[in-house]
Amino acid sequence: MTFYTKADSKPASESYTIKASIVLPPDTNHHGTIFGGKLMAYIDDVATIAATRHARRPVVTASTDSVDFLHPVKKGDAICLSAFVTWSHRTSMEVFVRAITEDLLTGERKVCATSFLTFVALDEEGKPIHVPGVIPQTQEEKLLYDSALERKEARKIRRLESKKFAEYLGVDYKLGGTPGRRRDDSTAFAGPAGWEAGDPIAAERQTDDQGERNAGSGRRTTVAERTTAAESRAVERRNAAGNESAAGEKKSAERAYASLWEDWN
Repeated sequence: MTFYTKADSKPASESYTIKASIVLPPDTNHHGTIFGGKLMAYIDDVATIAATRHARRPVVTASTDSVDFLHPVKKGDAICLSAFVTWSHRTSMEVFVRAITEDLLTGERKVCATSFLTFVALDEEGKPIHVPGVIPQTQEEKLLYDSALERKEARKIRRLESKKFAEYLGVDYKLGGTPGRRRDDSTAFAGPAGWEAGDPIAAERQTDDQGERNAGSGRRTTVAERTTAAESRAVERRNAAGNESAAGEKKSAERAYASLWEDWN
């Protein structure tokens, strides 16, 4: 990537933010460990500060990729969170957060959580505004920077899925099914051709559905039956591609890692 050559780019270290706190009894559940929601609030706080430092503009949280809880945080422990902007697009920024728990009596420290968040900078009218690029300097910063586009594409697919589920399971949805809607109605998820950008068998689902109607079988197969058949054909196509495709992918990966190694050195 070469985005960090822009004149207004800033080193990732300029957004580096640290937040430390002690875990008190009100912060914990009946197991004596910190509430997941409390830790997520800490993560959002420190990430917001890092994003604001980079943009020097008000920011809003656009998404949280995931929060992976790797180790319990107990009552009386200290928790230290660090965050910095790893990559930026036109108006958005990706922030990486790492949380470390420390037993204050023994000094033992462990990474208890990691997370990626996305923020958007706003102008005076509350509209998205351009943000500076990011200059990765350390080996770790470069690794996160160079893998940011993959995470961005994954977010696009996940956001599309979230929108479809929000549309299908809307405000009128009730446990047990919405009146007038079939439980196996997969057409709500098949949608117009191409909406499932990350689903290689979306077209087969539509083809199966239309073929059933044309055949006039009088019975709609279940979602599981149609999906299993479509997945089988997708697997057959991938296998038919053979070693030639695999070899090409291997060469592409080798070139990518060679380029990454050059950047690190």
